[in-house]
Amino acid sequence: MTANLRGSLFISLCMACFIINEAIVKIVAEDLPIFQTLVVRGAFATTFLAVFYFNSGTYNKPQKGNDYLLISLRGFVDLLSTLCFFTALMHMPIANANAILQFIPLAVSISAIIIFKEKTNIKQGLSIILGFFGVIIIIQPGGSNFNIYSLFVLGSVFFVTLRELLTRKISSETSSLFVALIASLMITIGAFMGSCFFSMWRVLSLNSVVSLMGAALFVCVAYYFSVISMRTGDMSFVSPFRFTKIMWAVFIGYCVFGDFPDIFTVVGVFLVILAGVLMFYFEKRSSSFKEINHNK
Repeated sequence: MTANLRGSLFISLCMACFIINEAIVKIVAEDLPIFQTLVVRGAFATTFLAVFYFNSGTYNKPQKGNDYLLISLRGFVDLLSTLCFFTALMHMPIANANAILQFIPLAVSISAIIIFKEKTNIKQGLSIILGFFGVIIIIQPGGSNFNIYSLFVLGSVFFVTLRELLTRKISSETSSLFVALIASLMITIGAFMGSCFFSMWRVLSLNSVVSLMGAALFVCVAYYFSVISMRTGDMSFVSPFRFTKIMWAVFIGYCVFGDFPDIFTVVGVFLVILAGVLMFYFEKRSSSFKEINHNK
């Protein structure tokens, strides 16, 4: 399996874990302030990641001096992205919020091509455009589903794009678990500061604690795969597989929250799936062609 295909698998798994985590947080936050919810989830996630990291045997490896700055900046940007997204999620159907997030693959791919000079062929470029049109159909700009909270999601899109570009600049020797741990820690601290200024804490029920512990496990896996996916293969190829998140969002939105997708969402999701399949096919065909030529 090529690096690009591994990266696409990692980001697809990342998206599945993120959407399950978001669904749990959305449910719990109906009874708790969102800042408190993120603090409790973050406390569990940070603890889990710390245990994984210090048992991985990589904690004693020296980091490059510049990596500390990049990791810190990445964590802060991740905090801003999280706050923007969950603020919107509390006021929007989970599928609608995630539909807007599908701008991320396009933004990351274009940024990677412009900034890192990554090469892409016409067929892959057309696949990205196809996925983009699918997202536009889902969002329906100017429609009733596009409101002020959509702007918060767009803010999250900007910060996630910046986060992924920063991830790419971190040296490959730096542990992905360490990068994920710092991000989780900064999000938890940021949410705690927000809870001190903007909300009152409430008594936690056992059900909320167990649910947020489960969300933390899923977000830990998502953090890890998010990091290694951006460090495996070309960003311009891997990033479009973020489109898979909308499939999970529509499915869980319907099964858990009763948000039935309309015909525009169905058509858009179909185009997004088609775009991902085409990207996979073109990459596999291109890799096979290169291997044949190499063996001649």
